Amino acid sequence: MISMSQPFDILDYLAKVEMPDRLTPIESWHRHIPFAFAVLAMTRPRIFVELGTHRGDSYSAFCQGVAHQELGTRCFAVDTWQGDSQAGRYDDEIYRDLSAYHDPRYAGFSSLLRMTFDEALVHFVDGSVDLLHIDGLHTYDAVRHDFESWLPKMSERGVVLFHDTNVRRGDFAVWQLWDELTQRYPGFEFPFGFGLGVLLVGAQPPAPIVRFIEMAQADPHLAIQLFHGLGDAIAYRKAQAGLEQGREQIDSLGGQLTQARQVVEERDTQLQALNGVREQLEQRVHAITQQAAELHQALDERARQLSDKDHQLDLKQRALSIAEQRGQVLQQGVVEWSATSRELERRLDWLLGSRLWRTRNRMMRLAGLGHRVVEPTRVTVEPTWPPASPRKIDIIVPVYRGLDDTRRCIESVLASEYRAEAEVVVINDASPDPDLVTWLGTLGDRVTLLHNPQNLGFVGTVNRGMSLHPDRDVVLVNSDAMVANDWLDRLQRAVYRDAKIGSATPFSNNATICSYPATCQDNPLPDGYDVARLDALFSQVNAAQSVDIPTAVGFCMFIRRDCLDACGLFDAQLFGRGYGEENEFCMRSAERGWRHVLCGDTFAYHKGGVSFAETQSEHQQIGYRALIRLYPGYDRLVQQHIAADPAAHLRFAVDAARTRESGLPVVLMINHRRGGGTERHLRSLAEELAGSAEVYVLRPDVEGGAATLGSLDPDKPARLLFEPERDFELLLATLRSLGVTRLHFHHTIGVHLQFLLLAERLGVPYDVTVHDFYLACPQVTLADAAGRYCGAPDEAGCNACLAQRPAPGGADIATWRRFGEQLLYGAERVFTPSEDTLERMRRYFPDAALRCVPHERDLAVAEAAPAALTDARPLRIVVIGALSPFKGADALEGAALEARRLRLPLEFHLLGFAYRHLRSHPVSTLHVHGAYQEDELRERLLALEADLVWFPGSCPETYSYTLSTCLELGLPVIAPRIGAFPERLAGRSWTWLVEPDRPVAVIVEHLLDVRQRLLDRQAPVPVETRPLSAPYCYRGDYLPAVDVADEQGPSPAELVAAWGHLRHPRPPERIDNPPLLRMARRVLGMPLIRPILLRVPQSWKLGVKRLIVRRA
Repeated sequence: MISMSQPFDILDYLAKVEMPDRLTPIESWHRHIPFAFAVLAMTRPRIFVELGTHRGDSYSAFCQGVAHQELGTRCFAVDTWQGDSQAGRYDDEIYRDLSAYHDPRYAGFSSLLRMTFDEALVHFVDGSVDLLHIDGLHTYDAVRHDFESWLPKMSERGVVLFHDTNVRRGDFAVWQLWDELTQRYPGFEFPFGFGLGVLLVGAQPPAPIVRFIEMAQADPHLAIQLFHGLGDAIAYRKAQAGLEQGREQIDSLGGQLTQARQVVEERDTQLQALNGVREQLEQRVHAITQQAAELHQALDERARQLSDKDHQLDLKQRALSIAEQRGQVLQQGVVEWSATSRELERRLDWLLGSRLWRTRNRMMRLAGLGHRVVEPTRVTVEPTWPPASPRKIDIIVPVYRGLDDTRRCIESVLASEYRAEAEVVVINDASPDPDLVTWLGTLGDRVTLLHNPQNLGFVGTVNRGMSLHPDRDVVLVNSDAMVANDWLDRLQRAVYRDAKIGSATPFSNNATICSYPATCQDNPLPDGYDVARLDALFSQVNAAQSVDIPTAVGFCMFIRRDCLDACGLFDAQLFGRGYGEENEFCMRSAERGWRHVLCGDTFAYHKGGVSFAETQSEHQQIGYRALIRLYPGYDRLVQQHIAADPAAHLRFAVDAARTRESGLPVVLMINHRRGGGTERHLRSLAEELAGSAEVYVLRPDVEGGAATLGSLDPDKPARLLFEPERDFELLLATLRSLGVTRLHFHHTIGVHLQFLLLAERLGVPYDVTVHDFYLACPQVTLADAAGRYCGAPDEAGCNACLAQRPAPGGADIATWRRFGEQLLYGAERVFTPSEDTLERMRRYFPDAALRCVPHERDLAVAEAAPAALTDARPLRIVVIGALSPFKGADALEGAALEARRLRLPLEFHLLGFAYRHLRSHPVSTLHVHGAYQEDELRERLLALEADLVWFPGSCPETYSYTLSTCLELGLPVIAPRIGAFPERLAGRSWTWLVEPDRPVAVIVEHLLDVRQRLLDRQAPVPVETRPLSAPYCYRGDYLPAVDVADEQGPSPAELVAAWGHLRHPRPPERIDNPPLLRMARRVLGMPLIRPILLRVPQSWKLGVKRLIVRRA
C-alpha cells in the first residue's frame, strides 16, 4: 500500500456530494452517485472516460460534479447505445433521450462517442486518462479485455472503477477479475448497489484517493455505511419526488372533479328542459315508426333479391380469381418450360454434334446398323440472296390512348416520302378514348383500320398485325413516334444489306442504346432542329452506315419476313401487355444466326410511354423477369455493348455536321485530364462563348497516350479517341472538317508531344492560358521537397532540386524551359489569371505576349460581414480543398492539436481532405468533412456557419476558385501574402494577409487575436489596393481573333467510315479521390508511419500517388 503523510479528512470530500439532476428508472448506479462526486474531488482528473453509459445516470452525475466543482475535466462517454446480451437490445430512443439532456448542459467539456470500446482507443493517447469507469458487458472475457486494452491509456495518476463487482449470477464475472486485480493493485469494494470496485492502477495516484483507500481498508464498515447512507438518501429523495408527483396528480384530479360536478348540475337543468321536447318527439317518432315498418317490409324483399344476385356475383368472382391464379401458374410454367426446353435443345445440339456421338454414328454404320444413326437436324430455309425485288411492307401502328400523339404519329407516316411499296395498318386495341376512335374513323382508305373486339395488349395487337399479310415485311411504329422523309427506304436498305440481318432500328431522341445525342438517355431535340431536319442530316452524314446491336428497340422496328418465318412472332404468352417482347425476339433470333442493326442514317422521334403508360411500370418488371429467366446473359450482353459504344462515331459525325451548319468559328482547347480549376475555367470559357463560337477539347485518355476529342457543348457529348502516331493524320482531317481556326492550350501535362504539333500542322494561330508554373518548373507549384515555397532560386538551385526530384525525361531546368519558350513564344496571346502570375512568368519568359485576364470577369463580390460571435462559443475556422503539404495540411493539423492541448476556443473544419490522415476530433479540435462537389460548396459553407476561412498554403496560387466562393459569401479570410491572394483581396475589410510558413505557435496566437477582434467588432486595416488590369471580355475581345474557316475540310460523311475504325474512349471515371488513395492517406497518417514518411524523397511520394491515381 502506498502511504501518504498529508492529513486526510473525509468530510472535505463529502461536502462535494449533492443531489443528482438526472435519475432514470434504471437504479443500479443510484446508490454510488455520492461516491462519484467524492472521487472526482479526490482525483481531480484531467480526462475521465466511461465505458458503457446506457441511460447515463452515472455519467450525468460525473458531468454534474465536474461542472459544479469547476474541475476543467474533459469527459467522454463511450457506448454504441444498441445494448448487449445482458442489458438487452434497444433502439435509438435511449441515445436521443440522453443526448437531449446532455448536450445543452455539458457539451462544452463532454462528448458522447457512439462507437465500440475498441474503436474509441485511437482517440486517446497513451497515458492520458486519469479516471476510467468500466460498466460494459460483464462477462469475464469481456471485462478483462476492456481493462487490459485501456490500461495503456491510464496515466500515472490512474484510477479505475468497476461496476457490478458483487453480482454472481449467470455469466456476470466482474467479481472474478476483481479478485485477481486486487492481488496486483490496491483497491476497495463497495458491496451494495450491485458492487463498485475502486482500483489504483497508476504509479502515483492522487494523495486523497490513496488516503481514502487506506481509511476504507482500515475500517471498511465505516466507509461502506457512510456512502451507503448517502446512497439511501438519494433513493429516498427519488421516492419522495415520486410521491410529490403523485400528490400533484391527485390535487389536479380533485380540481377536475369539482369542475365536473358543476358541469353535471348545469347539464341536469338542461336535461329537464329537454325532457319536454323529448315527449313531443316521441309522439312523432311513433308515427314515423309505423311508416318505417311498412318500408322495412319492402326493403326486406328487395334485400332478398339483391342477396341472390350478390351470391351469383360472388360465385363468378371466385371463379375468375381461380382462373387468374391458374393463369399466373400457367404463365410461370410456360416461362420455366420455355427456359428448360431451350436449355435441353442446346444440350441436345451439343451432344449430337460432339466428337463422341459422331464416333458412335460411324461405329453404327460399320456394324450395319445405319437405322440407328441419329444426326442433328436443322430445318432452315435459306433465302435467295439478293432477292429479286424487296417485299411489300406493312407499317403497323398499334393504338390505345393519346389522341394528340397518335395523330402526329400517323400523319407523319402518311406525309413521309418513301418509295417502298407499303400499307399503313392501324390497329385500335379496344381504346377507351372515344375521341381517338372517332378520329381514326376519319382516316378513310388512307390506312387499313382494324379494331380489336377486346383489349389484346401490345404484343397481341402487333402479332395480329404481323399475321395480317404473311408474305410481307413489317415495321412496328409506336403511336408516340414520328418519322420523316424517306425513312422507310433507308430502313429497308439497312435490313437487306446482308442475308442474315433480321431487324433495323433508327436513331432516336429516346431509344436507350439507339439514343441521340446522348446514348441511353431521354434527349430533347437539339435547338433549331425538328424531326425532318435532323433526319435529313442523319441521311446525309451517315449514308449506308449501320452497326450491330444486341437488341432492337421496338418503338420503330423494321423486321424482315424471312426472320419472322424462321423464328416466329413475338411471345404473347410471356409478354402480353408489352415490354421485353422485342428483346426476347432478338435474343431468340440471334440464336438462329440473325443479326440486328442500328440504322445510322435514319432518325425518328419517340416521346415514350403513351399508348400503354397506365400499366407500363408493372409490365416492365414482369417482362424483365421473364426475359432474364430465359436469357440470363442478356444484361451482360447489353452492358458490354454500352461500354464498347460502337455507334459513337455515328453520333460524333452528326455532332460535327451540326457544328458545320452553325457557321460559327471553332476553337480547339487542349488540356490535361486531371480536372480541378483548369477544367473549371475551360468549361466556364466555353459557356461564355456559347452562341458565338463552337468549342472542342482534346485531352489525354491516358497520360502520355491517346487523346479524346469532343465538343464542350453538353448537347454534343460524343467523343472520338485518337492514337498520337497511328491516327494523327485522321485527327488533322477531323479538325479541318470541323473548321478549327484557332487552338488554345490550357495545360500540357500528360499530353503526348505529337498533339503539341497540331497548330503547326494545321497552320492556325494559338493562345496559351497559364494555370500554374509547369512550363517554368516541373514541380508545378514552385514547392521544394518539404512542400514549401522554394523561393524561385537561380538555375543552379533549380537543378539541385531536379537532382532530388527529376523532371519527366530527366531534363535539366534549361532544357525544360526551352520547351516552355517554344510554346509560349509561338502563341499570339498568353493569358495569366493574376498579375503575380504574369510577373513570375515574365521572369522566365520575358518575350512572351503575356496578358493578365482574371478567370471570372463578373464575380459578384459581397461586402465582408462577419457573423455574430459570443465569448461562450469557439471561433469556427474553415479550411477548404484537397490539402497537400504546400497547401498547408501539416500547419492545419499542428494548430488543431495545439488548440486541444491548451484548451483554446478554436474549432477547425476541413471541408475536403488531406494528402494523409490528419489527427482530428477528439484528440484535436479538427473536424474533417470529406470531399464535396463543386456546386455544393456554397451550401456546405453556409451549413458550417463559418466565422472565418483560412488558406494555410505556402506556395503562390495563380487564382483560387475557392477564394471566389468566399468573396461571394462575404466571409472573413486569412490568406498568405503570396501569389494571387494580395491582389484579389486588396482593399477588402475583415481580411488578414500573413506571411507563409509561420510556426504553429504564431498561427494560434494570431487566430486568438482574430477571435478577439471579431468579438469586439474591430476590423483590421484593409489591405493596400493595387491598380486593376484593363477589363477583358472573352466574347468581345477574344473572339475577333478567331476566324471562320475560309475553306472547309472533308465533310463528316467522308470521314465517318474511318472514324468507325478508331478505338473507343474509356468510360468516364472519377480520379479526384479514389478509395486506394484515401486508404493510403489513413495509413500514412499513423503515428508510427509519419517519422518514416519524412525520410522518403518527395519524388517517390509523387510517383506512387500518380500510380495509384492511374490504377484507380
